[in-house]
Amino acid sequence: MNTRNQNLKARMLKNPLAIAAICCLGLGTMNMAAQAQDMYDYDYDTPAERQIDRPIQDFFIGRTVQTQDAGDLQLSVGAMHQRDGDLRFSEIRTRAEYGVSDRLQLQAELPFQINDRPGNFEAQTDVSNFQVGATYSILRGDDPISLSAGMDVAIPVGDEAPMPDGRNDSRNVWKPSLMVGRDLGPTQAYGDVQAEIGEGSNAVNYNIGVVYPAGMLAPTMELNARAVENGTPEFYATPGLYYNFSERAELGLGVPIGLNDQSRQGQIMAKFNFQF
Repeated sequence: MNTRNQNLKARMLKNPLAIAAICCLGLGTMNMAAQAQDMYDYDYDTPAERQIDRPIQDFFIGRTVQTQDAGDLQLSVGAMHQRDGDLRFSEIRTRAEYGVSDRLQLQAELPFQINDRPGNFEAQTDVSNFQVGATYSILRGDDPISLSAGMDVAIPVGDEAPMPDGRNDSRNVWKPSLMVGRDLGPTQAYGDVQAEIGEGSNAVNYNIGVVYPAGMLAPTMELNARAVENGTPEFYATPGLYYNFSERAELGLGVPIGLNDQSRQGQIMAKFNFQF
């Protein structure tokens, strides 16, 4: 009996969807415990505003918990460059987020890719999977943590061949996600998990990030992982820095550092976010 239970646990830990379910269950349990602790002081007249302030709009790989306010539109342009020997890969990713209400936002994203190498090789350019979805802020302003859930679908629109890391997938991919955040004194901590469910192999992305607002600067640190079903996960540490031009405009630079043999090396990322 013990041997069968151990084999079952081993199979579950190798399955990205099982990992996502475990993470979601853990986050839900943490939230239920926190709510039970404060249930007698709960003010049901508290407005449904966002739970914590927004020192940055986005991390470089992971996601923050906040949604856009009603009527606000945010446009983001992210750039990533990767070198692997003579191969050079660049991606420009545009994203729009619109607040339908203070708790519900709609989002859309489209990447443009460039594959190049030295010599007489002609650079290959193409758009990647178009992604559209929605995010909802679940908890209220007086809850001890912030919690949001999202659903996106990636639709193939380009001609490039699929890649093992999920780029240029040739199928529709559903991406349910869960984001959590909390103030820790001057620092904010976030975590998110996103599953990728399609006709072929499934995957899960999970991230932990912290940000320390320091005036116009906001240093960030992320731990990122991606696990494909029946494959070895990739692990990254991503230090970054944002400069806030104003409350509505910021520019950042991040460097994902691969932590195992499966990780992609030689990457650098930049992101510009602007709110209307």
